[in-house]
Amino acid sequence: MRELAQRYAEQMLIYVRSEDEAALAAIVGIGCEIVASDLPIEEIAGLQEEAVLAVSRLHWTESPEVVVRRSAVCLAELLIAYSVAYRDRAELVARERRRIAQHDRRLAALGQLVGGVAHELNNLLQPIRGMAELGLRDVPPSGTLHTYFAIVFSSAEQAACIVRGILGYLRQEAPQLRPLAIAGALEKSVDFARIGIVPGLRLRLEIVDRDAVVIGDESELTQVVLNLVQNAGRAMQGRGDIVVRLERAPAAMRPAGAAVRITVGDDGPGMEAAVAAQAFEPFFTTRPPGEGTGLGLAIVREIVRAWGGEVSLDTAPGRGTRVTIALPVHHEDVGRA
Repeated sequence: MRELAQRYAEQMLIYVRSEDEAALAAIVGIGCEIVASDLPIEEIAGLQEEAVLAVSRLHWTESPEVVVRRSAVCLAELLIAYSVAYRDRAELVARERRRIAQHDRRLAALGQLVGGVAHELNNLLQPIRGMAELGLRDVPPSGTLHTYFAIVFSSAEQAACIVRGILGYLRQEAPQLRPLAIAGALEKSVDFARIGIVPGLRLRLEIVDRDAVVIGDESELTQVVLNLVQNAGRAMQGRGDIVVRLERAPAAMRPAGAAVRITVGDDGPGMEAAVAAQAFEPFFTTRPPGEGTGLGLAIVREIVRAWGGEVSLDTAPGRGTRVTIALPVHHEDVGRA
């Protein structure tokens, strides 16, 4: 405020002395700065008082009427600039509020649509799971058919978990979390993700830390891995390497205590910064209409946060994408001690 007052007084002195239009232009800038600084209009009275006092201390060759008139011109310019800047800012705020309200309405409508689709999928999964379970009972355990039925049953179970996860996300339901040996659970999740891998993709799992136990849910972990692996596969258009790695996180990543780090990396095309900034937003997708809901990464973030963890994205055009999940360690696996 003090700096603005000094500048305003300096420009008023210049204008009173010479009627320099550049001084008025500078005063217009000061009016805009007052709005940008969130200073109330009442502060203008203080600026004017200090400037007039500065003018009154000098001896002028101009008549008092001229000095007063030119000082008034400066005040008028300041008030007009403030009013215009304030109006423009108010319009921007109103426009942003309308945009947010429209976005919220869109999310609510999409949420209802996705919820309805999820319910329908859940109904369709019930007979698939039931028939697969009957098939497992009716065929010899050592036969090929038993293996096929087991894959169908497991896939239906995982799909049902994913549907429940989507419904839970839309309803903001709290998950049922429990101690989870993360290495073994991750192995199962990656094995399940391999079922849907196309021939041109190579999925590799690297486990460095086998002892950590976190608070989480195995089905939710599978959902996280599936989403990340599928996203990587689509980004690479069915050809390339996907590496899932589990290791102890550096202390800098989790200053509050020990943590494990799960990284899902690919050697795909990567993302532009503008796309990466929105990647975790619900319903944001770069895929053509009908090829994606934009919920995958949003659900990943929601699951990880519910586990007390953090998720981050490291990507750039031409150098692939790495999604890193840091999870707090509950304790070491005593069964391995």
